[in-house]
Amino acid sequence: MDKYYIQLGEEPSGPYTFKQLKSMWLHGNLTVENLYMTEGSGEWSRLADLLVQLEEEKKELPFQMPTNMHSVVSGEVRVSDVKMKFTSMVVFMLKWTIAAIPAAIILSILFSIIFYLFWTYYLAAQFAGKQ
Repeated sequence: MDKYYIQLGEEPSGPYTFKQLKSMWLHGNLTVENLYMTEGSGEWSRLADLLVQLEEEKKELPFQMPTNMHSVVSGEVRVSDVKMKFTSMVVFMLKWTIAAIPAAIILSILFSIIFYLFWTYYLAAQFAGKQ
């Protein structure tokens, strides 16, 4: 049975069995851009070369919840095929939160102006009706 090494970051990891490799592929932890090497070959190849075998297995399996903990251990979070470290995602979310503050202030000012105009119109109509 072949053993595979995967280049996930700067350091290779493994060895993995083909079954483990399939699981990582099915759960989105690997992409076609990742490199792999079989034990003893000493030559790195793109995972796209194994894609046919991995995809055949993917069609046969029903939906499963991810069980691979590699992304948790490495501190990476994958969102819609966007791979980023957890700390980068937190910074990203904080930036968007801070960017939303001026928008909230502007909307508050606009709603206040609209409310003031309608309230003034209402008071003017009430005052004109009493005379």
